[in-house]
Amino acid sequence: MPPLPKQGFENNGQDPAHYNAQEEAAAALVRRWIDTINHHDTDGHIALIDDDVLVRPDAYASVMRGPLRYCATIVGIGPYQKGSFLLNELYVVGGRWETDVLLKRTDINSQAARGGPLGGYPVPVATFLRIRNGKVIEWVDMPIIDVLAEEANTGVRLMLDGPPTPAWCRKYAPERGSRAPAAVPASTLNYWYGTTKPEYYWNAGEKSAARTVRAWFAAWQSGDPLLLGSFVDPTVMFRASPSEAMGHGRDNLLRQVCRVMGGKRKLIDLFVVGGDYDTAVLTRWDDTSDQGHVRHMSSMFRVQHGLITEWMYDRALDEAPQSVSAATGRDSPACQAVDAALRPAARR
Repeated sequence: MPPLPKQGFENNGQDPAHYNAQEEAAAALVRRWIDTINHHDTDGHIALIDDDVLVRPDAYASVMRGPLRYCATIVGIGPYQKGSFLLNELYVVGGRWETDVLLKRTDINSQAARGGPLGGYPVPVATFLRIRNGKVIEWVDMPIIDVLAEEANTGVRLMLDGPPTPAWCRKYAPERGSRAPAAVPASTLNYWYGTTKPEYYWNAGEKSAARTVRAWFAAWQSGDPLLLGSFVDPTVMFRASPSEAMGHGRDNLLRQVCRVMGGKRKLIDLFVVGGDYDTAVLTRWDDTSDQGHVRHMSSMFRVQHGLITEWMYDRALDEAPQSVSAATGRDSPACQAVDAALRPAARR
């Protein structure tokens, strides 16, 4: 089949033969991450997790920290788990500092007629992982089909921040010493997962999400925060950096980003994993300063109904992130435009 026209200029697929060293190592770690769950090798799985890991078992959960919270909330590990994961798609964006991963997996939570209403049914999930020094430093699971949203709304699912920490998890507390990576059983799985998904394979949610994220980048380069806001959900969630608390609301996001918008951002790669409820978008892009310095960057988004519902900060792939003063640019024309637009109208 000849290639079809593209809506964007960025790449939408990867050839594993062209991974850099960090991306190749991250892809291997993800395969171990899946394998240890499917072999119910909890010790081997937790050995892949950093002692200061950021944890979100659902996109709407609080940001938690540490292997105890991870152990309590990740699906598939522990003495009573009977389910398994199937890796469907895998996209990696990496450099010398960290590698970001977006994957699509299918969960079989338990045998038919067991484990609640989803027992025996395949459930597709998007997962975002950040990897540094051979360990997972951040994990976020994102439901991409409506059935999971309905489960949460009807209260069938556990509270979003997870159940109390089981007693058997407590041996993984960091104060017990660092965990050396454990030997992983030889894979018995068929790892024919996709790494290339051209646009004509995308479902409707993925097509819409890609258009929205492209618009985000174009609006950012224009330096117009109000234009950027037209592609953002009013209830958007965001963090400017991994260490910050979760922010909420489009107005607060615009007040924060107006001071740093503008400049040259070249979108290199765009990967989408989505369904009828939610779509996750992982991007690789180059940031060029006024002095011509180029930084290789990555950003992660969630998109629903054509609007960005979460922005997971901009990350430098080759160097430690640099902090930006909160006062920087507050008197810029962009921030003045935001302040004027958000100022309550004077009473007549």
